[in-house]
Amino acid sequence: MDFNENLNELITNEITSLGVTKFTIALSGGVDSMVLLDLLSKAKRSSDVIKAIHINHNLHESSKEWVDFVKDACKKYKLPLIIESINPKQEGFGLEAEAREQRYKKFKEIILDNECLLTAHHLDDQVETTLFRIFRGTGLDGLRSIRKKAKFGKGLLCRPLINIPREAIEQYAKLNDIKWIEDPSNKNIDFDRNYLRNNIVPSIKKRWPNAQKTITRLSSLAENNQKLLHELAKEDIGEIEKCNVLDIGILSNKSSLRINNIFRFLILKNKMGIPSLKVLENGIETLINAKSDSPIITWDGFSIRRYKNTLYFFNPDLKQDEIRPLKMKWFIDETLNLGGNRGSIQARFIKGQGIALNKCPKSLEIKYRKGGEQIKPSGHKITKSLKNLFQENNVLPWVRDQIPLFYLDEELISVGDLWFNQDYKAKEQEDGFLISWDRNIDIIHNS
Repeated sequence: MDFNENLNELITNEITSLGVTKFTIALSGGVDSMVLLDLLSKAKRSSDVIKAIHINHNLHESSKEWVDFVKDACKKYKLPLIIESINPKQEGFGLEAEAREQRYKKFKEIILDNECLLTAHHLDDQVETTLFRIFRGTGLDGLRSIRKKAKFGKGLLCRPLINIPREAIEQYAKLNDIKWIEDPSNKNIDFDRNYLRNNIVPSIKKRWPNAQKTITRLSSLAENNQKLLHELAKEDIGEIEKCNVLDIGILSNKSSLRINNIFRFLILKNKMGIPSLKVLENGIETLINAKSDSPIITWDGFSIRRYKNTLYFFNPDLKQDEIRPLKMKWFIDETLNLGGNRGSIQARFIKGQGIALNKCPKSLEIKYRKGGEQIKPSGHKITKSLKNLFQENNVLPWVRDQIPLFYLDEELISVGDLWFNQDYKAKEQEDGFLISWDRNIDIIHNS
């Protein structure tokens, strides 16, 4: 096999097929990424703009030396280099998963519109990932292969070496005298992927030389079957306005298998991680049959909640958006960012409507519900508690504490943009203002 000719032709064809001219290569300094760097530099067209990004994980005593190595490599290839630093901790699924999560978050921050992130994943990574998912516990969707191309942040993600075995990449490096970093932690079999890479996969290859092809074929079959399941889920759901909201009545008279498939489909549609089979099955039982007013299942920062006859899918879970100042001052002639999914507020000035300007100063205080608040809503003659107003108007229970409350001194003037105080209502010829709340969260349950 002519490794130089075949790999150079492969990369040239891949780069051309992407239809973009801006590229960022994820450069770890390992043999895979160094070979991709060499191949990319040879395939570069005059119109191409290429840079590299190195993520320092700060997990090894030689991290600084690796940074210096990739700096020297990029000088040799005359490519600009971005250095980013992360600090993964042993949480959730473990250090590997946390490092990957932080690494890809950094990548998404860097990639621009119509730019492609290139990573050096190869065929052995494909095999290791499939086995890792099987042993960790996965559904059919987890058997699908690593995508060669995908949308990524503002741009694209491409893995041009995904069908190339590690042996071919190492052979290319030796033939072209390419230097690389050997990360000693790759031999640490305390990490699951390293255990597979060093102990399991070599034995499989020795016993079954065609294992890479058959595992890849299995992944391809899983991909096709998953597409069929998605088509079935779409038929079962029918036309829905938003993929993060589902009428629970749609699940009636359907088998548990089809219900499970609908949940998996919507979880993926909302870009949420798939929970374990046990969490999902127990969660479905809770959401459908629980007698509580607002049952919920949570996993890995995601959640699904039910209110009355509707399911709501959250990515991320609302708990990540609960941090807020105890109170804020809002100058009504300015737009104020409330933080997170709470969005922003601004005043819409209008004569004869809303809150009378002559009854308000130019600033109001914003607080959040503690309990016991009351207001006389516009158009009403009696004062009502927020608790009753929320219940009567089907305000979703989990967002009630996220609704900004507007105060003048200690008197409640307005509840978000839902109700304002009748005693402050502008008369026909008075200048007034309405609160315009631009938010990214659903507030009212659509029964």
